[in-house]
Amino acid sequence: MLQIVDASRAAEFYFPKSSCLPLVDLRSPGEFAQGAIPGAVNVPLLDNDERARVGILYKNSGSNEAVALGFEIFAAKCDHFGDQLLKLAGDNRNVVLHCWRGGMRSSLVGAWLSAIGLDVYVLAGGYKSFRRYVLSLFEGIARVDIAVLVGRTGVGKTDVIRRLKSQNRNFPCIDLEGLARHRGSAFGDFGIQVNQPTQQNFENELAREIDAIMRSDGAVRAIPLRIIVEIENFIGAVMLPQVLRKKIMEAPKILLERDFADRVERLTTEYVPIWNKFVAEKFCDRLKMLQGHISGVQMRQLEDDARCGNVKSIVEKLLLLRYDKLYDKSIDRQKRQIIRSFDITRTDEYDLALRFINDYASRS
Repeated sequence: MLQIVDASRAAEFYFPKSSCLPLVDLRSPGEFAQGAIPGAVNVPLLDNDERARVGILYKNSGSNEAVALGFEIFAAKCDHFGDQLLKLAGDNRNVVLHCWRGGMRSSLVGAWLSAIGLDVYVLAGGYKSFRRYVLSLFEGIARVDIAVLVGRTGVGKTDVIRRLKSQNRNFPCIDLEGLARHRGSAFGDFGIQVNQPTQQNFENELAREIDAIMRSDGAVRAIPLRIIVEIENFIGAVMLPQVLRKKIMEAPKILLERDFADRVERLTTEYVPIWNKFVAEKFCDRLKMLQGHISGVQMRQLEDDARCGNVKSIVEKLLLLRYDKLYDKSIDRQKRQIIRSFDITRTDEYDLALRFINDYASRS
């Protein structure tokens, strides 16, 4: 059986409550790498080179010739292609398909799989419609209340977010740095073993987080409050959607503070669990990004520390010379928006901060 899922129903397939239906992206690996629906599996109808050949033929000779070439390429590998899809469909023998616009690729494969006995859902509008849905979620956040955790580098804002989430998986918070796989500074990827997502995939994952917060049992629930950590325009190579950046800048702030020594210890452990020649070279290369903010003498001192492996000294210097000053200026500009501050060096104050944030997020 073949069902075409129109835009009004597509959202339940974009971010399903369970993964019982495999979602298959039929686009080329290059298209898939640029951006994909979270959880989708890429089974390309055409690989990158084949898609390019078909595209060139379409441009030079028209659609009939391009379609004929596409069928010829597919016919040569349809057995292997079918085996992949049957394996994904599993014992339930059902699958969800999409391509770029829900056009020829997904319609062709959907009809074929239906003919051999599978239950097939084809997402009308394909990935293009999904991206429209993502952007609509970002526009919707303009109507939602947000609160932002602020504080100096190393204070533990992200840890607070993750602790709240671990205590209650439905707690309305978003770990932006976790989604971006980066901490935002010139050294924000140190100690992180995975690459950053593309801009589209960052937005897609962010949309999934927003959708999960906005929906309960498939229905839009009462508007919750969001607790969001990152307030930079950029987190490494990715950028927050403009509507979200605007909300963050205007939102009430909760200030977290921690002793300098504790912050140094935390950052040393988190950013550079292992220091070696390769890390030192990477550090010195990234240090060039701070030229104009740190004097030449200070740069040379940091480079000497890097070569000698004096990591703690590096962290102390960078905080004092650059990052504390930067955050203090930002916090000073937003001091009227600060509704509460906590020195979370002490365990009891840390727990008090968690309770306050939890209660604040629960208010209607």
